[in-house]
Amino acid sequence: MARSYGQIMSAIWNDREFKRLSREAQWTYLMLVTQAEISSAGTLSITAKRWSGYAINADADSLSDDLSELESHRFIVVDWDTEELLVRKFVKWDGGYGNGKRQPAIKSAAESVVSDCIRDVLAVELDILGVPHSLSDRASDRDSDSPSDSHPDAPRVVVTEVSTSRNPQPTTLKPRSIDQKLKQAQAEAFDEFWQIYPKRVAKGAARKAWDKAVKTTPAEAIIKGAQRYASDLSREDRFTAHPATWLNQERWGDEASSDSHAGLRPIWEQ
Repeated sequence: MARSYGQIMSAIWNDREFKRLSREAQWTYLMLVTQAEISSAGTLSITAKRWSGYAINADADSLSDDLSELESHRFIVVDWDTEELLVRKFVKWDGGYGNGKRQPAIKSAAESVVSDCIRDVLAVELDILGVPHSLSDRASDRDSDSPSDSHPDAPRVVVTEVSTSRNPQPTTLKPRSIDQKLKQAQAEAFDEFWQIYPKRVAKGAARKAWDKAVKTTPAEAIIKGAQRYASDLSREDRFTAHPATWLNQERWGDEASSDSHAGLRPIWEQ
């Protein structure tokens, strides 16, 4: 029996950021998410030499450029020191994360990650989806043990300023707290909701309603509800609720009418 791979939704070709990628970077992304070794958490060991053998004109240098481009567009996180890679939204698009039997596998895969930066990003992604984990515990211990920023010997996280050039320049940044990363991820989730929702009015009010809603409901559940609402064939434009109203009424739990279509389907059936 053929192995099931991570789901690739046809809606990926409507994603503005994905369409900003080069064709080579798009190929590399699809290659990554269909690797047999990818974990339930979306992590992989970097095997550039083997990956470059999947296409006749691929090589390790061009693959490295593709990974840098994908990272600059926030599709992946790469840690060359530990030779680990994270596909940021893999858990979301792979589905099944709401299944109690699936969650232990995701948690176990996440716990096996060595890279601190990948663990931090993965913790935020799992928080958004409402998947339980203990990744933040180690990050909190690490933050509490680190010297104050005001100390002259306080460490700084040196990261690569990602670009599509072959020689990215390192830049020095202060470590950011988990709370800051979570806020940024929630802001990105709101932007995703805003692009999906069929009536974009009163954005400020919608953002306030969103911030209130995600305190009790995973952002992904709200976004899925917005997708159903947007694709409901019985919905009339003149009666479409304002986004703030829709959020305040918790209508992400509404069922679409029977003649609606989901608009998202896997290219490769699971």
